[in-house]
Amino acid sequence: MVTLPSWCPPYSSQRIDPITGVEIYCICKKPDEGELMVGCDGCDDWFHFKCLRVPVKYRHLVSSFFCTYFQAGISGPHKKDPSKPLPKTLWKRKCRIADCYEPCGENSKYCSQEHGLKYMRNLMNQCTNDTDKNLVKEMLNVSESSADIFNNIGRDSFIDDPVVPEVNTQLYEEIIGSNNSLKELEASQKECADVTIVNIQERIHVLDEYIDWIEEINNKINDTGNTDKGRDNSASTDKKAITKKRKRKGSPKRTTVKKKICGYISDWSSIPCTSEDFLSQYKENEDETITVINGVCSKLNCKKHSDWVSIDSDQLQQQLDTAESNNDRLNILIKVKKRQLHGQYYEQLAKLQVQGQVKHETASSV
Repeated sequence: MVTLPSWCPPYSSQRIDPITGVEIYCICKKPDEGELMVGCDGCDDWFHFKCLRVPVKYRHLVSSFFCTYFQAGISGPHKKDPSKPLPKTLWKRKCRIADCYEPCGENSKYCSQEHGLKYMRNLMNQCTNDTDKNLVKEMLNVSESSADIFNNIGRDSFIDDPVVPEVNTQLYEEIIGSNNSLKELEASQKECADVTIVNIQERIHVLDEYIDWIEEINNKINDTGNTDKGRDNSASTDKKAITKKRKRKGSPKRTTVKKKICGYISDWSSIPCTSEDFLSQYKENEDETITVINGVCSKLNCKKHSDWVSIDSDQLQQQLDTAESNNDRLNILIKVKKRQLHGQYYEQLAKLQVQGQVKHETASSV
């Protein structure tokens, strides 16, 4: 759990003013009076920019916001499970114009083409020697003469394509190849997709197989003692195909099943025996003096393990949802990071190419 900032009061779950009965929000616990607020993507509460000490000019730069309490693990699922990673507020990239607080356009470093050209003009005005001025002037002339070429400075879809290192191996290695932040993100995403998610999916599959095994036993118990010899087994077969889904959702018992053992086992990673072996031992215990067979609870009405299938299934599904959400988040972060690095690479590459052209023209004129 992370310590709260000194300016943030202790967490309170209160949402209604006990005196006025009006809904209250934010860390200040005051009603909505029209001030600029932002919603927390974790707890669904609303917070004033002023109370969070976030400048109002950043209002369009919020991508994914999590309140101070949620980021500290005081509220949300992290309170119950400290092992889960704490979320962080994500911000959109700001336009490169100093006094502009609009987010960058897609695959761009500027909010608009107008501000992209403005940035280049400002850069040219800041140059202190003729060589630098000629370099920026060439880039600016290219930008103004062709919008398509200008877009390639950081906004066209090519920015998401893999960079070919052979174009400039040294520059590629300096900007992209040696970037530890990108390497760490890609390693985390690979582990999440290839290890964490795969392991959870495998556990879900194993649980499904165990549920099928219990269902097979229950069907055989009822088939053995069923006095309705004219019963149509095709309906039972059809229903069996969806039993697992129903049981995992915790749906009511089927009226066709007169007996149903609990089936709980502390470790369902492997099936303890064949259904025939289990049924044989179960028949030997008709008086129910034994309630556990091969580690499996054989009670017909077990309150101790009530709805254990739904509980285990829900936990696994939550783990899978969390892992997939984390994988999506990592993919987004990787994409954003690559766009940043690719933009830097192509911008430096363009500068080097223009600089080489300027030097060539200078040498020719001598």
